Amino acid sequence: MDYQFNIQGHLKISKLDQLCRHLIAAILSGEILPGMQLPSITSLAKINRISRDTTEKAYRRLTHLGYIESVAGRGHFANIQPEGSPSADPADKNCRCSTSHLSKPTRLSPLRSIPLNRFAGK
Repeated sequence: MDYQFNIQGHLKISKLDQLCRHLIAAILSGEILPGMQLPSITSLAKINRISRDTTEKAYRRLTHLGYIESVAGRGHFANIQPEGSPSADPADKNCRCSTSHLSKPTRLSPLRSIPLNRFAGK
């Protein structure tokens, strides 16, 4: 997958929010598959000509929302199954990424085969 997104500085939407939206859309559309490794923070920043700090914040936000998983020493990985995911809850109050129209992520176990949501509440 080509991780070069159309991120523009003159829009009312911040570069951070634009990057989050592009990554979420790619994950939900299946362009980025569950378990697929994402580019390093530095690589993604260079590809999109944005700051490393902006890219790091996007990865942290998407990790918090459950769209990606950060594995120490290994990198960042897509963490959802786009098809058959339940409807979305309203977006996190602290997150300005508009995700209310997107599917809710399904957390996967470290083996990436068993959805963790399946065992919630038991």
